[in-house]
Amino acid sequence: MPPDSHPHTAVSNRIDLLRGGFALWVFLAHSYDLFLILRAGQTTAAPITWFDTLLRSGHFGVTGFFFLSGFCIHWSISKSLAKHPGFDWKKYFKARFWRIAPLFYCGLLLAVVLEFVILTWLNRVEVWPMPGEKLRNLAGALFFLQGFNGGYGSYAPSWSITYEIIYYIAWPVVLWWAGFRANKAVLLSLGIAFGSMALFYGLWKWKPVFGDAIHIVLWQIPLASLMWILGAWCRQNFGAILSHKIFPALSRWWWVFVLGWIAASTTLSFLNVSLLGRVVLNPFVWVGVPLMVLADWRISLKPSGVAWFADLSYPLYLMHGPLLVFLASLLRTKFSSAPAWMVVLISSVVTFMIAATAGVTLERFFLNLRKRQAS
Repeated sequence: MPPDSHPHTAVSNRIDLLRGGFALWVFLAHSYDLFLILRAGQTTAAPITWFDTLLRSGHFGVTGFFFLSGFCIHWSISKSLAKHPGFDWKKYFKARFWRIAPLFYCGLLLAVVLEFVILTWLNRVEVWPMPGEKLRNLAGALFFLQGFNGGYGSYAPSWSITYEIIYYIAWPVVLWWAGFRANKAVLLSLGIAFGSMALFYGLWKWKPVFGDAIHIVLWQIPLASLMWILGAWCRQNFGAILSHKIFPALSRWWWVFVLGWIAASTTLSFLNVSLLGRVVLNPFVWVGVPLMVLADWRISLKPSGVAWFADLSYPLYLMHGPLLVFLASLLRTKFSSAPAWMVVLISSVVTFMIAATAGVTLERFFLNLRKRQAS
């Protein structure tokens, strides 16, 4: 029997590969965004064409991350409950902290140091400049609140970590509330998500008491949680999904649903449809993203071949913003006449190399540290 022929093993290998793929997707989208900024000579870049919109769509990767997170966190909890009766809250939150925090703070420190260099020595601030309230944003990031009060300069792409931590806390609480009956917890979560989304969206439209930005975040958090909840539901009903009579047909055409998700989402974004509208009007996402994990790709993925790619995902996601901004600023200072595409290409290659070496080394160190903490 091939090493990845067991459904759980095959899914685990696909998840590892997709982690790296989604991080790379976000990275390339921000690289292209940087190219548009440098080419236009301004601090923001509006998409000009449908193709620009496609290449700037880092939200595809974030959407995939949310699904994988919901799937894997519930997988971990269900395995723990199967081994030991009762839920060990202390162990769960300790494991989550050691998984997220160490590398997150390394990335934040990298952003602070590199942006200090940019402002002090290079004096190039045309890309992702630090906001005037940078100390408040830095303080928020220290407590994982950058998704609420604004990201710290070039570390702004880490906004989704705020959402993830909310889901890490909320899911076991709802599970406990539902008596650790996962399908009931899914229904409760959907009720909470839709109820809070409607409440905050209504407040945002009616009277933004706490400010427009905070209301947008408040209703987008439950909206984004729908993909997280879908991941948990797919993990809980894994066997039933794979044995359902329509699954073979869906599995065979999984790539069509993925392409439909990408095409429809890009078109809706290009037409400036709101986030809520893009979710409602794009049914491909609810089938395409799960099928990327559950469907048989008809290729063998060996654990040894995807482990590095999985380890790359988190450091690349966290570190690419500060490194891209610093390297682009350095190159623009030293070679002011260099074309934008060359600046971005060199910056992207060097950023990827640093994340793939130093970043992966740090990631593996912290993963081993987490294992020691758990033992």
